[in-house]
Amino acid sequence: MGKNKFLFLKILFFLMSSLISYGKNIKLDDMLKTLEEKSYEREIFDLEQKKNLSKEKYYNLDNYNGVRGEISTDYDYEEDKIKSNGRVSYGEFYLDLSKDKINSQKNSDTDVIIGVNKSLKNMFYSKSDSEIKKLEYSKKNTEYSYYDDLETKKISLINLYEEYKNNEFEIKLKTNNLTRLKSEEKILKKSYELGATPKIDLDTLQTSRNNLEIELKYLKENIKKIKNRFLYEFGIDISKDQLMDIEIPKVNISDFISNIGERKISRLGLEKEITKENIKYLKYSNKIPEVLVGVEHQERNNGYSDENRVFLKLSKDIFYYDINLENEKITLDQQEINIQKEKEINISKKLEVEENCNNLYKNYLVNKNKAELEKNKYEIINLKYKLGDVTYVDVMDVFDDYLNYQVAAEKAKNLFNGYIYEILVRGEKNYE
Repeated sequence: MGKNKFLFLKILFFLMSSLISYGKNIKLDDMLKTLEEKSYEREIFDLEQKKNLSKEKYYNLDNYNGVRGEISTDYDYEEDKIKSNGRVSYGEFYLDLSKDKINSQKNSDTDVIIGVNKSLKNMFYSKSDSEIKKLEYSKKNTEYSYYDDLETKKISLINLYEEYKNNEFEIKLKTNNLTRLKSEEKILKKSYELGATPKIDLDTLQTSRNNLEIELKYLKENIKKIKNRFLYEFGIDISKDQLMDIEIPKVNISDFISNIGERKISRLGLEKEITKENIKYLKYSNKIPEVLVGVEHQERNNGYSDENRVFLKLSKDIFYYDINLENEKITLDQQEINIQKEKEINISKKLEVEENCNNLYKNYLVNKNKAELEKNKYEIINLKYKLGDVTYVDVMDVFDDYLNYQVAAEKAKNLFNGYIYEILVRGEKNYE
């Protein structure tokens, strides 16, 4: 029983150690999703939303944003009298207090007015109403701005992922071939010592082996730096993880290409709606007179009776040239032109994306075919060397081409697959 328990603990420790050492496999999709859930861009967006909520609260409070108090005191030297006036207001409600006190008298005259007044103009359409409507467009624009920033961040992540996979492939390829060269070097060295192999063959192999070791040294340093870039640039720790190959999702790429750039056009449309709202309010404000209706109750202690009254105040500017309104009208015309221009530019951008996609796929196929050809050539010349038909110098000449084309083919594949992911990110439907 004790033995079994010890064996169980040993197996459990081994499994836990394996998990700690090897981490997990991560896909490009996983990283892109992580950016959506947690990033500096997301934190900034959340804070911007809080600012918009504060603005919304402010505009909804309108005139009821706190209690306002005013007080003033004057001294009349000729009459030896102190005059004091004060007002406390909350929204449309107010309380006025005035007191006149002559220093030679004990009593003072005091008036108290309690009243309420309402602007009929603001009751139908106020500045706050207009600001709340514009805020809805601004909130949506803030959201689109976040998606723009997130898109840029995602594309940077895709490019770094490609760079990592390219370095990883090159390290694996050259490590395997370095192992094989070291084995062949032992054989060639013995052959040279026996006089069966010329020194130039051994020198050529050793130079190729030395070059591979130099390349691997710096490739491994580069991949460490790339891992740190993932951590500091994107907040993703991959120190113990394995990045999976970039695989193209099974989706209709044409649908995503058709969405590219549409969010920017939508943002321009939101800015236009804000300008239209400015024009609407300015026209209303200029056309409709200010009508103030109020009711007051006045109490006095100077021998006069209390008084109730209703009042109506009317004011209107005439022959007034509103420069703000005219500027907003011009801005609206400019925005219409910019939207039309952006629509036409966007058609060209979509065609460019399709062109890039075709070119990258063409380069991938061409490099893939070249890599297969160079691999066959290398295998053939290696066989000829073993048969004594060529020198090892000839083998190494083909060997360098074989490695270069293998790396070029892998880079072309990752570049094409990464570009497809970029299309998916740029063409994501996150606008209305």
